[in-house]
Amino acid sequence: MTPVPNKPAILLILALTALGFGAAAWIKYGKAQQPPPALTLAQIFRMDPKGKIEEPCPPDALTFFVIGQSHAANSMLPLTSAEDNPEVLNYFRGKCYRLSDPILGPADFRGSLWPTFAQALYPHVNKPVVIMSYALNGTSAQEWLPGEEGVGLMERALADARRYTQAGGTIEYIIYDQGQRDAMDLTPKKIYTQHLKTIFDHLQNEIPGDQTFLMYGQSWCTAYNPPAPYIIEAQQEFAASRPDTVMVMNMDELDDSHRHDDCHFNGKGRAIIAQKLVEAVLKKEGKD
Repeated sequence: MTPVPNKPAILLILALTALGFGAAAWIKYGKAQQPPPALTLAQIFRMDPKGKIEEPCPPDALTFFVIGQSHAANSMLPLTSAEDNPEVLNYFRGKCYRLSDPILGPADFRGSLWPTFAQALYPHVNKPVVIMSYALNGTSAQEWLPGEEGVGLMERALADARRYTQAGGTIEYIIYDQGQRDAMDLTPKKIYTQHLKTIFDHLQNEIPGDQTFLMYGQSWCTAYNPPAPYIIEAQQEFAASRPDTVMVMNMDELDDSHRHDDCHFNGKGRAIIAQKLVEAVLKKEGKD
């Protein structure tokens, strides 16, 4: 059953994301702050291709569909670019662009994991690499459930996936990068696990073909909440229960020396995460 959406909370998340605080910044250790006014989706998500270099979408790409919260969005520093490689691409709304930060699709307007990851992976796979991300800072697993009506995060992401596959593209990997918000909200382990199952099963049913799911352990940001080992345990147990799912790494092991704002990753943290993700993909591809 889809929970009743909390529209005011979602609009507040959107406004705070756009202001660069991260969607959950209005609560810090239980202390409420004055919320800013709500903003439009175009002000939250990176959607304007101005300045991007368009390329034809390749028919034979290795494609990654990404959802989750801020670590999968444009929250990292510094900004990076893979624009020198016309086969490392960002898909968004029916078009492909050379991959550069901030990438099109997810929230926030800083750097991301994706140019670093795609550039590192590309020499090993002998085909173009395409990234499509729709992540939104501060989102809970519940907000990614199918039928959530506040923003329609799942449907927004799947609409682009349908465009891609209907045009002949194939999505091989789904990356789910989320958990800190549920730790902050103290979501019970059983409910969190149920949400993961609903999300993964829905994606499996809606996206054609067979995909490998890649996920991370993550539960904390010093800026917002302490570690929640039970969330990590739920993530690890869930991944182990599914033959189609790989746990890439536990991000909680990266301390604040790997983060630029006591939460989101800097170049040092990003390099480690990108390398772990490359290793997981190459192992699955039989190229490790």
